[in-house]
Amino acid sequence: MKTFITEQPKQAANSWVLPLFLLAICIAGTVGGSLYFEWPQTEDELARSYAFGRAMGRATVVAIVPLVWWTFVKFRLSRSKGPLVLWLALMVISAGGNFRRAYQVTEFAPDGCDFRVRFIGPTEINDSTLPDGRSVQGKDQAGDKYYRGAQCIPKSGGSGQIGEIDKKSLGLALTTMASRINLTGLALVEENDAVVLTGNSQRGPDRLKWRFLAKEGPNSLVILHAFGPISDFPQEDTAEFFQSLRRK
Repeated sequence: MKTFITEQPKQAANSWVLPLFLLAICIAGTVGGSLYFEWPQTEDELARSYAFGRAMGRATVVAIVPLVWWTFVKFRLSRSKGPLVLWLALMVISAGGNFRRAYQVTEFAPDGCDFRVRFIGPTEINDSTLPDGRSVQGKDQAGDKYYRGAQCIPKSGGSGQIGEIDKKSLGLALTTMASRINLTGLALVEENDAVVLTGNSQRGPDRLKWRFLAKEGPNSLVILHAFGPISDFPQEDTAEFFQSLRRK
């Protein structure tokens, strides 16, 4: 009888651990979602909240590990340390980098441009003016062995105005840009209503891969370009840079 009295409260207490654990997961997912939909007020905050929400989602998803564990092994508080530690380790591995990246995201989405694109890491403004007076808004980032840049060209302004641009003309413009920097092995394709050109170059001992993308909108033309070591191109940040291109 004494044994029954002393063990019963412990069993009752243990029965609340799993529901509380599941509740914590739900709260984490709700917070991540609310940050994504309600927090951002500017373009940069929108980009950061996207990365933060993705990190929260990854942290929540890996909670499947302890849940599967307890599906086959009856839950005991005394045995919960192993799966919880494993969950924590997986959460740090899968989501930790995204929490860091969430505070390094900036977005290029200038006024008058039909598109937006995200950069990971510090950027510099690279605006210019065309001979006809149109203002080209740009942003780029460069390192020793990589480069990413975006330019938005308005269709009208100054003394110039252009109408709809066909894919052949976009391809010719990209090929001309590539020829000026002596790229070799050029390949031109169409991807999702955009024109993409790839090529190679040599910089000292480094073999580099280049990628250009041009896409037309109702009021502007956006051009993305990047290069990096050919051995692992596109690098993670470069791949995300191209994939983040969206219409406003």
